[in-house]
Amino acid sequence: MLGKNKLSKITKKALLLAKENGASDAEVVLQQGVEELTRFANSEIHQSISLTDSLVHIRVAVGKKVGVSRCNRLDAQGIRDCVKKAIELANYQQIDPHYRGLPAKSSYIPTHKHYQRLSHIGPKGRAKAIDIIIKEAKKVLHHASGAFSESENETLIANSNGVLAYHRGLSASLTTILTGDKSTGFASQSGRGGSEIIAKNVARQAVYKATHGECIEVPPGEYEVILEPPAVAELMDFFAWFGPNARIFHEDVSFYQGNLGKQVFHESLTILDDPLHKLGYPIGFDYEGTPKRPIVLVKAGTLNSVVYDSYHANKYKMENTGHALLAPNTWGPTPTHLVVAPGKHTKDQLIKNVKKGLLITRFWYTRVVQHKQLMLTGMTRDGTFYIENGKITGRVRNLRYTQSIVEAYKDIRGIGNKLELHGSEGSPSLVPHLHIGTFRFTGITKHG
Repeated sequence: MLGKNKLSKITKKALLLAKENGASDAEVVLQQGVEELTRFANSEIHQSISLTDSLVHIRVAVGKKVGVSRCNRLDAQGIRDCVKKAIELANYQQIDPHYRGLPAKSSYIPTHKHYQRLSHIGPKGRAKAIDIIIKEAKKVLHHASGAFSESENETLIANSNGVLAYHRGLSASLTTILTGDKSTGFASQSGRGGSEIIAKNVARQAVYKATHGECIEVPPGEYEVILEPPAVAELMDFFAWFGPNARIFHEDVSFYQGNLGKQVFHESLTILDDPLHKLGYPIGFDYEGTPKRPIVLVKAGTLNSVVYDSYHANKYKMENTGHALLAPNTWGPTPTHLVVAPGKHTKDQLIKNVKKGLLITRFWYTRVVQHKQLMLTGMTRDGTFYIENGKITGRVRNLRYTQSIVEAYKDIRGIGNKLELHGSEGSPSLVPHLHIGTFRFTGITKHG
């Protein structure tokens, strides 16, 4: 890691160059880090790599014309070329009447304390963790595949208005799929350091998912479901993209449009965007250096807030909530640290409350069918089980679902009492198990 002082010296030079070349506003985002990854397949480690890389992201405004350039060179010539390219691109642009300048200088809530006692375990440690999974897989005659990643990175954001924001963090993730002749099982764990990952627990969960129960034939239809945290996290990604996103909202594509202040979901559901949560990946600012703070998006089922970056806040005369992504961000401001408030039930208690239904480990190939009701379609994968009279009685083939998440969240019948971290450092979610009363499945696979 280069550290705050070295990175800030680079940004000062870049901002000065931008001004000398005619920029009225300039912003520099520097990211530098190391990512290490160990992959395994067919119960063997086949790759262990380490990548050290940098990102230089420069945005300039020449009046109301905005240009962006990126490179991965931190030397003087690289910075000089990147600034000149941004200026050149800005001059080619048309005037943007909604551009009102970059954010002002701010102070930030420190988050470094959440990472201080964490550490990575390195390639040997990752190999030992993977060996635990492989040995457990062999005991049940399954093949293990997956990956264990560890990364350390730093980000510094500076602009011509005096913004100077620095963050240094860690992240780690272990994911595995066990594959047998007739079944597969998935398990994963994410954390802020490799030392937080408990391989025995990941192995135990994957073995259960891959081997528990005999296959039961069930037809497509509507079922009660228990969604495990990986499945909930995937649905929450789509909630974030197509719900409280200011661009989507004001373009009347979001289910939030016309429903702010109204109870749309079950009253047990509260969703926050909490970038400071100690169990997630805490960070105090967005990609423009605007301070972040916890925001309640859904309060007791009621749609409570929409999130903004500086551009959309200026355009729609709203408060900037600190949700900028790297420019040019055509997607719109998006909550990236979702937290579903936990309930009071254990996983076993949720299952006991199901008369006839399904336990879903995770989804994949999820796509949007209809935006305004957040109608999604996708497949179950790597552990789908049938529940009858409060007990798991067997496993079922993977099913295709086609379901409005708005409608599903109106029929929440229970929420788990523990949160799990899923997703990358850039967009993590802290989510519990969810018991939903009605979930629509429209097809079934021919095999496993």
